[in-house]
Amino acid sequence: IFLNQICLFMRLFYDFFKKPIDILHNIRYNAFSTLHRRESIALSLDNRYLMDPITAPGVGDPTTDLRIEWHVIDGKLPVVLHWHTYCEFEFVLGGSGTHQLNNASLPLGRGSAYLCMTNDFHKIKETPSDPLTIVNVKFHESLINKSILSKLEKLFMHRYCVFESEEDILRISQLLDMLKSFQASEYNSRSVKKVLIECTLNQILSLFVLHCLEHQDEIADPLKNEHKIQKAIAYIHKNFTSDISQNDVAEHIGLSVNYFSAYFKELMNCSYSSYLLNLRLNYARSLIMSNHIYSVNAITEMVGFSSVSYFIKVFKKRFGITPKEMIYKVRTDTH
Repeated sequence: IFLNQICLFMRLFYDFFKKPIDILHNIRYNAFSTLHRRESIALSLDNRYLMDPITAPGVGDPTTDLRIEWHVIDGKLPVVLHWHTYCEFEFVLGGSGTHQLNNASLPLGRGSAYLCMTNDFHKIKETPSDPLTIVNVKFHESLINKSILSKLEKLFMHRYCVFESEEDILRISQLLDMLKSFQASEYNSRSVKKVLIECTLNQILSLFVLHCLEHQDEIADPLKNEHKIQKAIAYIHKNFTSDISQNDVAEHIGLSVNYFSAYFKELMNCSYSSYLLNLRLNYARSLIMSNHIYSVNAITEMVGFSSVSYFIKVFKKRFGITPKEMIYKVRTDTH
């Protein structure tokens, strides 16, 4: 009952401000990048662009398992292919660029939104002459309503959409402002703060899911809406650090090995072994770039390789240097 009352109050509050004067909205947007540009320039590599440690931010406490920030991506900081141990929602307020999500390349512009779930690999590339202004929300998966989470998992490679109308863009912007306010405020009861954060976040995600479902057929991706291969990719991403074979994946999705192999290569433009190898190598690179103290032997085991010598060989072939050389370079650059 208490939760329903809070949600009703938020809905009434939201409807009251749903249609502000267009002039005020334009003033708000034009002042936006100037207000937050300093924050983006001061952002460190460890905070944003490399693999974040599993403990960030405040895992286990839903009232603190959310961080919302405004950034300008203008090429001054490198954005490498990376992954997170939490969820990340980003909404584009201005600028242009591309977003690489696993094997899909998606255009970014005003109104674009996407969601990266745990262990999705992604990378943003801005257009040099048109820097991206984005709102970034990092949060723990436990904050997502179960019904919404189920829909998000089914979307998989379609967790991307474009809010084209200014009304929709303004609606999401207002909800993000509310989320920032609730997250930054102090309340006598932690449960009240938790409810406010969860309600606002799930309202944003609900609008996002509905928009994704309405427009998913318009989004080009290498899977071509084939459910079984989507299921296979999800299984691979969940288990790629383990010893999983092509037989294991084929059995998991209910296809013969030969059919799965041919179908996978047709839709993904690469073989199963190549896809798995790239996934593991990207993960290995992220571990090294995180600047944690891992040995080459430890990384070999963590990313799913059984042979250290083979790992070193394929790593050097992919990145041009050995894992040990990259570890040394990262440590040297950060000191």
